[in-house]
Amino acid sequence: MVLYEEVLRIVSSNRETFRLPSICIPEEPVSEVVRMPLRTSTKSESDEENQPSPPVTGKAVKAVKAVKAVKAVTVATVATVATVATVATVATVTAKAPTKPPRVVDPIILGIELADPMYPEAPGRTKHQIECEEGQRVEAKLNDLYKSQGGRARGWTKGGLESMIKPRCASGGDLRELDTAKKTFPWPLVISDKPTSAFLDFLCVAKSIRVAVWLEEKKQVVLYPAADHVDAGNSIPLYHVSDHGSILSSFKRSTCSEFLTYCDTNGWILLPPTSILHSLEGLTLADLESVGKKIGMAEVSGNKATRVANVAIFKLRQRLQT
Repeated sequence: MVLYEEVLRIVSSNRETFRLPSICIPEEPVSEVVRMPLRTSTKSESDEENQPSPPVTGKAVKAVKAVKAVKAVTVATVATVATVATVATVATVTAKAPTKPPRVVDPIILGIELADPMYPEAPGRTKHQIECEEGQRVEAKLNDLYKSQGGRARGWTKGGLESMIKPRCASGGDLRELDTAKKTFPWPLVISDKPTSAFLDFLCVAKSIRVAVWLEEKKQVVLYPAADHVDAGNSIPLYHVSDHGSILSSFKRSTCSEFLTYCDTNGWILLPPTSILHSLEGLTLADLESVGKKIGMAEVSGNKATRVANVAIFKLRQRLQT
């Protein structure tokens, strides 16, 4: 063994003879470090999975049961919420949208397209203006028609007609007054109320139209006017309205012969306006019998109410068949 101090002394005294590389031992190359896995066990993962579980204590069993119960409640809650949401969604989708109530028509509008063909396609404000002008046109006929059509015998009164026609004229074009009148026309009273019936009768004569008011509950239909305009003939358009004021478009403008056939075939009782019945009620039994024979009735019998109804209905049917 060579001591380090001895070698250092020899080298120091003989600098020319000795060289440091000649006495240095060459270093061996450093081999690459191989890292070994930390787990030294030779058992496979499947072996580990197959190892028996450690014994479960009472506390562990309770903990496992509690976890399972929480999972079950969670799953049930989620399922319930999902079901409720599904049912609510289905109910929302399948629920029918609320239907709008049928539009109530004002009698001043019926047949207005005959006087102004542009009315159906006109904008709202223009329609209002046309309706005002129609009211004014009808009002201008009041005095002449009252005289020529025997207004008093038909149950007309000038005061009653003016009170219902003036708001529809909307004096000076007052559209708010027209709107108020249009919303308050008492269609259900047309059948029984004399002034209302007389006004509709007058409108039909002034506008040269017919209006059939249908009472579905009673299976009755009342036809206006009580008597057609002398120059109108059988070409007058016929409009159909329910007793609540909604247009029955399926019958719009049907002819009188078709209308009469439909009533007879389907069991509808055809009646004249209330105003004409009131005028006949003022006659005696002998007068009613005389009127019936003049219009072609073979026999007029029964009490006064029966004779009034029979005479009025016969005269109405006779008019429709001509």
